[in-house]
Amino acid sequence: MITLLAADRPRFRPGPDRTSARPAFAGRITQSIRFGALIAVASLVTAAAIAEEPPAADAPETATEPIAEPLHVRIDSAVERNAIGPLAPICGDADFVRRVHLDLAGVIPTAEQVRDFLADDAPDKRQRLIDSLLESPDFSRHFAVQLNVLLLDRKAEKYVDQKVWETYLIEAIENRKPLDQMFRELIAPSVTGDDQSPTRKFLLTRDAEPHAMTRDVGRLMFGMDLQCAQCHDHPLISDYYQEDYYGLFAFLNRTSPFEDPASKTGLLAEKADGEASFESVFTGDGKPLMLPRIPRGASVYDEPELTGDEAYVAKPDKTTAAKPVYSRRAALAQMLADSPQFRRTLANRLWSLMTGRGLVHPTDFDYADNPPVNPELLALLADELAAQKFDLRHWVRQVMYSRTYQRECEPARPETVNLADVRSRLDQLTAIHEDRLAKANQLREAWSTARSAWETSLETNEQVAAELPKIEARLAEAREAITKAEQESQQAREALEQLVTRSKPIETVLIAARSAAEQLGEATDEPALTQSLALLTQRSTELAEAIKAAESQRDQKTELLTKATEAAQVIDAELAATKAKRLPTEKLVELEQAHLALFEKQQLADASRRLVDSQIKLCNDLLTYPTAASTEPERAAAIWQSVIDQWTLRGQVAPLKPLTPEQLAASAMRATGMLARSESAAQAALEKTPPKALEAEGLDEATQAQIRQVALQAELLQQLRGNVNQFVGQFGGLSGEEFQASVNQALFFGNSPTVNGWLVAGNDTLIGRLKDLDDTDTLADELSLAVLSRPASIEERREIADFLNPPAEPADAESAPSERTTALAEWVWAMLTSNEFRFNH
Repeated sequence: MITLLAADRPRFRPGPDRTSARPAFAGRITQSIRFGALIAVASLVTAAAIAEEPPAADAPETATEPIAEPLHVRIDSAVERNAIGPLAPICGDADFVRRVHLDLAGVIPTAEQVRDFLADDAPDKRQRLIDSLLESPDFSRHFAVQLNVLLLDRKAEKYVDQKVWETYLIEAIENRKPLDQMFRELIAPSVTGDDQSPTRKFLLTRDAEPHAMTRDVGRLMFGMDLQCAQCHDHPLISDYYQEDYYGLFAFLNRTSPFEDPASKTGLLAEKADGEASFESVFTGDGKPLMLPRIPRGASVYDEPELTGDEAYVAKPDKTTAAKPVYSRRAALAQMLADSPQFRRTLANRLWSLMTGRGLVHPTDFDYADNPPVNPELLALLADELAAQKFDLRHWVRQVMYSRTYQRECEPARPETVNLADVRSRLDQLTAIHEDRLAKANQLREAWSTARSAWETSLETNEQVAAELPKIEARLAEAREAITKAEQESQQAREALEQLVTRSKPIETVLIAARSAAEQLGEATDEPALTQSLALLTQRSTELAEAIKAAESQRDQKTELLTKATEAAQVIDAELAATKAKRLPTEKLVELEQAHLALFEKQQLADASRRLVDSQIKLCNDLLTYPTAASTEPERAAAIWQSVIDQWTLRGQVAPLKPLTPEQLAASAMRATGMLARSESAAQAALEKTPPKALEAEGLDEATQAQIRQVALQAELLQQLRGNVNQFVGQFGGLSGEEFQASVNQALFFGNSPTVNGWLVAGNDTLIGRLKDLDDTDTLADELSLAVLSRPASIEERREIADFLNPPAEPADAESAPSERTTALAEWVWAMLTSNEFRFNH
């Protein structure tokens, strides 16, 4: 957190030692400024007397304003209702015009823009400036840079050309693509129908490695850095679970990078199979099959059952990136907008970009013990994103219209605090503390019960899922036994039928032979007939015995078939009974939604309870300070610093936000006149090589103009890249990180050939325009407007006049113009290295 130390906030006022000779002074001011730059950026001197506003009433757990009220009204209501002590007044026009240009265009305004704004007396001029900048191409370029840093974490360029990627971002913002759609395309580029979409850069920059993707999707899109939950439940965060990690991992573990052998282009490949499972290295608990699940959100219970070739649009081979019919990544993308955690995270990140700090901070660690400083405000911001279909400009416009955004960054002085009101507020907060705690506990119990019901249902289904294969295997064996018994029974019946068929003619002949013998009588002497009759009788007897044995065999096989069928029926009934234990998907979804809804309410209630705790602390700090100030100055200073920090976090005071490396580079270039050169170079490059998209037939003028504008902004980023990268190397960090000054940063400004090269007297440079101005008041104003976005003070005008026009000795008359230019360059350099330039006021 930036430390705010002293009682006054002076503008940067370099001034000469009037008792010293010019050469000695010049050396001292340079040395003093450069030494000061080493430490000045590490701390700020702030404070001013602020008119007190009456304390706000207690904050409710949810927004109470009518939905018809604009968001900026509801933002201010949520902030002011939660305020303890005075609110900073609205900032002056000079601070506002600089702040809004930096936040919407990524660069300080020109001197002419500042002059015009300050001269405008219209009451709606701030809204008109906001609207104008939001519709400017500078906004698209600046937010493209912001998103690039946020999404890629300044990782090394790979797979997709940086200019192509930046062009996509600029075009998406220029065309007002909803933010949720942009994020969907980052996760599943193929949803655009273009496997070579620049959006694949997001995953390919992480080499499409499943664990790297899981961590960064979790933290960037759901505000949960789950890396430490990969091998076990998070050891420090009680509500980050291993199943959160692997639920998200299940969406991504089928994805891998693929290099097209012909074009050497990096693509994304995805298999149609591959499940997630986990086991804790500490407890051994886990899941053999983890369903895809959004962190703190919905699960995927039913997926298409596709096998073999039918599972793929493009089958995997050495020349083709695998593309399944059903993509789990695409499923994750489609679920984003419906996730309250995604909306909450996105709103929190946007708030951080606008104010320098998220309502949940750090933005990557949203958990119960790190609640938002204003839960009502975060809920408002997230709900508005969804209600307005993730319209970036609408959301930003409403935030910037608010008094909260436009407040002064100087905190109140201790003597301006109405202690009687603070005591009254403390009594109110103490009275509602136990009620808030009880409500939070009650909701926690209700949520715990609902979650247990859902988890029990999942466990039941998991047990069923584990039992079913065993039962189905037994049933398969039983059915095989039936098939075998049926075959053997059929064979026995066929064998019996064959014997019966064979015996019938023998029986017929035997009957005829017996009849003939009877007719011949006993006296007949026909040996052949007697012998034949004996043989037929013997054969008939044999066949009868065989038929009897075959019938017995048939009966046995029939009985075996009956038993096998009965056994299969028992197993089939067991299978049906086991399946009946499994809850249908609709019931699981119902139970899941119930527990998630209660989780949201419990989360808000617990955050509201913690808010009361922090408000009570702030009241106690304010009431303790006066006594400590008179008896323990050091302790009092620490208490007051804590008060200022809390006011800043709550939006009672606007935060001081360090310029990003990109803002710092562009602003230094604009102040010195160098940015115009890059803009002209970008325009020339575009005229030399027009965008290929313009070659398409049937484009209207508006479309052509937009194509040119997107290409121009992308080309400008290309022109600035070399200079910006130098600043990124010194001042760069991850999006949302807190500012920390370093010696190397100060040395960079002091010794960089690039920065020193901007302090030259050219036709289109600041020093070139000002070096011949005789009126030092005009020069001082132009200089201050160009660099600090405000007119010079009377004292600054005097100091600049003394510095630029020292008494000249006769021998120095010829060198006076060059000394004046050098002195002017030193002064500009000193302003660029000042606190006032380094931070967004």
